Amino acid sequence: MGIAQKNKKSYPQQAVGYKPISRNQEGRKEPDKKWEESRSESIGAEDRGAFDAGTFEGDAGVIAADKGNKEPGGEYKETDKATAEAGDAFSGAEKGKEREYYGTKEADGVRNKTVNGNKDSKEPREVPLTWGILIIGILTFLVFANTFLNEFAYDDHIFIEGNLEIRKLENIPSFFAKDNDRLYRPLREVVYSLMYQAAGLKPFGYHALSILLHLSNSILVFLIARRLLSPGAGSLAAAVIFAVHPIHTERVANMTAGFDQAGIFLLLVSIYLYILFREKGAGMHYHFSWIAALPAVFASEEALIVTPLILLYDLLFLGWRKIKLRTYLPFLAISGGYLFIRFFLIGVIQRAGGFGAGFTLTTMVVVFAKYFRLLVVPYPLTLAPAVIIPKSSFFQPKVIFSLFIILAVAGAALSLRKKAKAASFSLFWIFAALLPFSQIIPLQTVIAERYLYVPSVGFSLFFGWLIHSLITKFQNPAFRKGVFVAVCGVVLLFSILTVSRNAEWRNDFTLWESAIKVPPLTSTALGNLGVALERMGKFKDAQDVLQKAIFLDPGNFKAHANLGLVAYKTGQFTLAELALRKAIKLSPAYGKAYSTLGLLYLDANATQDAFAAFTKAIELDPQDFEAYNNLGIWHGDQGNYSGAKEYFRKSLSINPQYREAAYNLDLIEGAEKPRRATT
Repeated sequence: MGIAQKNKKSYPQQAVGYKPISRNQEGRKEPDKKWEESRSESIGAEDRGAFDAGTFEGDAGVIAADKGNKEPGGEYKETDKATAEAGDAFSGAEKGKEREYYGTKEADGVRNKTVNGNKDSKEPREVPLTWGILIIGILTFLVFANTFLNEFAYDDHIFIEGNLEIRKLENIPSFFAKDNDRLYRPLREVVYSLMYQAAGLKPFGYHALSILLHLSNSILVFLIARRLLSPGAGSLAAAVIFAVHPIHTERVANMTAGFDQAGIFLLLVSIYLYILFREKGAGMHYHFSWIAALPAVFASEEALIVTPLILLYDLLFLGWRKIKLRTYLPFLAISGGYLFIRFFLIGVIQRAGGFGAGFTLTTMVVVFAKYFRLLVVPYPLTLAPAVIIPKSSFFQPKVIFSLFIILAVAGAALSLRKKAKAASFSLFWIFAALLPFSQIIPLQTVIAERYLYVPSVGFSLFFGWLIHSLITKFQNPAFRKGVFVAVCGVVLLFSILTVSRNAEWRNDFTLWESAIKVPPLTSTALGNLGVALERMGKFKDAQDVLQKAIFLDPGNFKAHANLGLVAYKTGQFTLAELALRKAIKLSPAYGKAYSTLGLLYLDANATQDAFAAFTKAIELDPQDFEAYNNLGIWHGDQGNYSGAKEYFRKSLSINPQYREAAYNLDLIEGAEKPRRATT
């Protein structure tokens, strides 16, 4: 029995994953059959052969000893050694599958591998990665190709056309030291600057980059879906729906918003690498994940959701007991560092005044419910979506119904957390991605379609999970064909809506003309349409539209100011003065109204009032090159040509491409009367 005990200690039962052996009716020990089957999948053929040999010879040694053979000889000692080595090999193979990284055990990945590794006939056929990317690329280009015809529109006039800082590469360091229109996205400004060096102010290049970024994000959705679902049709369906979703027109067709996609791209890269880290346990993926998150937050603050997303992933696929705080420290440090710089060093906390807590809560309940509806039914779309703002009370039908929708989605996410982790993660993704737009930190815009770009990733993943579940559960070829036809139908419908919506972004006029067709009519849409008509020289139409905008919202100070400009250009000086004074009363900090009022006074020979108005405009906006030009005109009218030259040069120093100031400088050098700026 002494020899038997010695052999027993050398048996591979000490290896990780070993199961107890059983005895047959004759008393002979033999390996457990279930263990034999499981271990064959875990070790290689070479190790398995050595292990099996050691097991057989070890059994022989035990049997011989039990029969009373007290001197088994050297062959049994060799068997003992081989068995121990085989056990070590098996233990190493198993331990290789149970890595511990940052305090988290990774047993061959944190999620169930039966989806990707299942050889069952129910599992859909894998979609080759190359073919999937090719399909996504073709669809993305076809759907957004008509944006190449579009001009600069909406915010493009502020952040690209009128952004003088991006025109010089030496200004890049300053992007990190200040905000731009109460936004702190320095890396986006860097992309603007590089794009300006390459394409100037030709929209084609900006559209090309926007589409390329959207394509890259669509491919990343495909890669993430392949990890969460399977490499089958479900992952491709998720990526294709994301690529052609009509809700993305405001993010892709609008060049200003399109450049936010750079930060979103890095966010998705970070999430994808983190998923790979959890599956493979490789530190390289982990480190590159948080490294990608660093520039992401400085390109778009939407990337701040990276920490909530990876935490959600771990809670669902790993379990809260295995979560280690130190895993998230780099991500928390990045988010905290960005917020510290923005809040305390740059001084940008919010873009709009705060609302009452009750007002914000009830309003955002209604807004979030509308967001869920737009993800499923993205029609009609408008740049000025109207929300009937409820009073600060939950006891209203609209608020109650909206709350029911939100709770239904949240309930679905919770109920699926065990039996369908990928589906649960997808739904929770939507909620996490909406956090930056919840008005906890007030924004200028309460609701916008572009805010749904990142949340739509979650929607697309859920759509892919639904398709994957259907074609996995039902093997009937006719049913699977029906699912395929249905998906193609949705993709076709979404593509048509997207192409149509892209055309509405052709220019400011087409954009705002489409906006006023979507009920309810808003003062914002009418006011911006009035500006577009004024720039087209259609002053009568512009005046009518602006007056309608003021009727809908008497507090729309920009509509008052633009009505004053139209009235000034058409010689209606009394109306112009009334409208401009009203705009200043509503918004004393709106410098454009002062600049136009100064021109009005200059024409009326009220020189001192004109000087005061121009000076006030510059005081409110030191970068207002048009106000400097107008002040130069004032000095020229007074015969102070040296003073006029100084202000024209100041205007050109701010905007070297400003033709009015350049023309006036040439005129003043010849002692001629300068030309006035009226825009």
